[in-house]
Amino acid sequence: MERFEMKAAKLLVGTQGGDLRIVTPDGEIFAEIGLMPGIHEASEYMAYVLPGYTVEVGPGVTAMQPPSGRNAPIKYGADAYKSGANPDWEPTVATRQQRQMEMTLAKINAKSKALDKKFAAMEELHANQRREEVIDDETQEETVSKEEQTEVETETKEQV
Repeated sequence: MERFEMKAAKLLVGTQGGDLRIVTPDGEIFAEIGLMPGIHEASEYMAYVLPGYTVEVGPGVTAMQPPSGRNAPIKYGADAYKSGANPDWEPTVATRQQRQMEMTLAKINAKSKALDKKFAAMEELHANQRREEVIDDETQEETVSKEEQTEVETETKEQV
């Protein structure tokens, strides 16, 4: 791999790791770089490659180059967009009775929601009334006990 090819290349490294060798124009190995498993950008290692030097990938490493040139669109034939499953299929039309049933169900659902809201409001009213009754009962008990105390006090004063 030449230096200019490294700009866009990706290095795919297997689970055992791999080596990237930088070779001089004479064929000597200038440097050997160990790579961890995973995907690496080859451009990360361009600083180690001097002009005229080449890069060799060792075992466990695959260099992937992006597609070169312009991608040409694929031309499909005239029948490419037809369905092969059932060419005679047409969507079914809902009958008048089905539409009436759907409308009836929608009305029932709307009434049901309205009734649920009314029942919730009624329950809230009843809960508030119960709270008021409890408060009233407590205050009545307090007033009754105060009246009894005043009667007892008046009776004791009369006896004395």
